[in-house]
Amino acid sequence: MGALPSLRFIYEVGLSMNPLMWENLPQSIYTHYSILTRAIHSLLYSHSIVTKTANKSQATMTSGLEHNSICLHGLMKHISKLPLELVDIIWKRIPPSTTRCLLSLSAARETWPAVNAYPASATIRLEGDIHIYQASVMDGTYITGICIDGKVYGYQSNRLLRLSYPSSAAIFTFTLGRSGLQRLGILPKATEELFSSRPREEPEYLGVIHSQLPPQMELTWDALKIARVKWAESDIKQKFGYDFLWVSAWVPRYPYTLSKSSFYEWPRHKDFTSQPQRFMAYIPLCRDGHRLSALTAFCSARGFIGLGVFFESFSGYEQSVSWYGQQNGCPVHVRLGKSEVLTSISVVCSRTSIITTPYLALTTNHSRCLTLGPCMSPAEIQTKMLYNWKDGDIRGLYYDVSPGLTGFTSLGIIKCSRDPAWEAVQDHIIPDVPSYLTQSSRLNSSSWTYFSSRASLTNIKVLKICYLGPRCTGMLLTYDDDDSSCVLGQWYEGTSHRVDIVEIDYSPNHILRFSTVKTREHQYVETVQSIPSSELSDRDIRGVFYGDDIIWNYGPDSDDIFQVPA
Repeated sequence: MGALPSLRFIYEVGLSMNPLMWENLPQSIYTHYSILTRAIHSLLYSHSIVTKTANKSQATMTSGLEHNSICLHGLMKHISKLPLELVDIIWKRIPPSTTRCLLSLSAARETWPAVNAYPASATIRLEGDIHIYQASVMDGTYITGICIDGKVYGYQSNRLLRLSYPSSAAIFTFTLGRSGLQRLGILPKATEELFSSRPREEPEYLGVIHSQLPPQMELTWDALKIARVKWAESDIKQKFGYDFLWVSAWVPRYPYTLSKSSFYEWPRHKDFTSQPQRFMAYIPLCRDGHRLSALTAFCSARGFIGLGVFFESFSGYEQSVSWYGQQNGCPVHVRLGKSEVLTSISVVCSRTSIITTPYLALTTNHSRCLTLGPCMSPAEIQTKMLYNWKDGDIRGLYYDVSPGLTGFTSLGIIKCSRDPAWEAVQDHIIPDVPSYLTQSSRLNSSSWTYFSSRASLTNIKVLKICYLGPRCTGMLLTYDDDDSSCVLGQWYEGTSHRVDIVEIDYSPNHILRFSTVKTREHQYVETVQSIPSSELSDRDIRGVFYGDDIIWNYGPDSDDIFQVPA
């Protein structure tokens, strides 16, 4: 076997394999970047080579870093000191043996003629004609160097791409892969989405800056490629949010604004604030040829953890839903009428707890206040308005998906200038708590997992029931006027849960009967039936008459039904 690569080279290549963002790992992995550096140092510095001299039988210990060769057995022994995620990457990329791993590193030395160049960093300005050098590295094609005015930042390669930055450019983008910089982009005017709609096997992260002047970019390259980039501080300070990395395929098609006033900053632990970059995901709330028809928020004891966005074509024949986050806990589903739009969005959070995440309260031009979260008293909550219809047209939400976050924490609004033809019917309504709030102790539930809903049994056009296993979880009432809808309880339509949704026959001379099951700790609704009023005789079964209101309080395992007479 030929000579092994130097330990310094192994060290630098090991660092270059450190991904931009680990996935499915606890927050402690991301607390300090130096953890990985110290672990690799321990691999290299702690190894000693035993050499026997001709005159003495004793062993002479020398530092491994002073040698360009090392015994394979010793290196394999100390590879166990690497972080598990780095070892996992090595074994996934170069299966199935460690010997093949080392041989591949040796082969990489010949593939990269400039690998001995020391990793470094620089600040460049994206203007004029530039040359971009690319090469295949591990999981994809990455940029190894950028040449501006004859000076190379990074390394040259055999694959060259020429790019010209016009002075009229308004939107600049860069795309990061799992291990570094993959693409630079220019959007001189409003355009279609930068990425294609095809699914990507590997994650990509998008950086966007909207500027009429060529921006400055800070580059950091390792032994293989440009590993980290970000917009220079001088540009970031001028506008909020341009240090965000977007994990979704999103580039604005219209002039948009990100502002600190329309962003809720969750009080993060210092471990989170130590991260050099923040990762954001975009949730569109509008789509060409469609209207926003419904929203479903999944809430648990940890707070707001999942969101489903429903769209319906203007013709009503096409419907779709997109999910973000997790589909666990209790779903809170709200529907919008055909002419109903959002007029405000506010964040509602606890005054005392910093563990639970916030939830959303919405108002519409139909004078409705919709709460995508639990039912809490005003003394327990505080609010921050993120969007008001007077500020412009809302395009979507965005939220922090940085490593270790398990729910919706920090989130904001993306908006653009208003269409002059659109007029709101009313001003903002302050989100409030329903006056029929009851004690959550009846459901054996904490205030963060106690939910309440109310609907009127009047002018019913369609009535549907949702069943999840033995439990009747909720009802969907569609009214004659404007096909508006109201949900009682938990509505699972469009989710990943396997449910049965049944439409029942209901008319004004019918009565709704709620059959409940009681256990030692819980009570839940088992069935809902619509029967003629003349057949109601069992006093143990609840009956709701036409014109009455129904209050359905619920938690993860319990339901409570109340009748409010007309």
